[in-house]
Amino acid sequence: MATHTRSEARLRKVLKTLREEAGLTQIELGAKIRQPQQVISKIERGERRLYATQLIEICQKGFGISLAEFGKRYERQS
Repeated sequence: MATHTRSEARLRKVLKTLREEAGLTQIELGAKIRQPQQVISKIERGERRLYATQLIEICQKGFGISLAEFGKRYERQS
């Protein structure tokens, strides 16, 4: 597993929490953003870095929220 900062770990936690709150499996989220389940899994486990463009797509297409809303959730995450 790659070494990641606390900020990256927090980002992954927020993504997973949003996915679970939306009632989506990794397969379902992957389908919404046209990525295989393995990509979602690796992102959530920290085995794959997340590009800004992917984060925007996950927020908009996957969860139906803006990047600004994601940022608010990220800031509230301790």
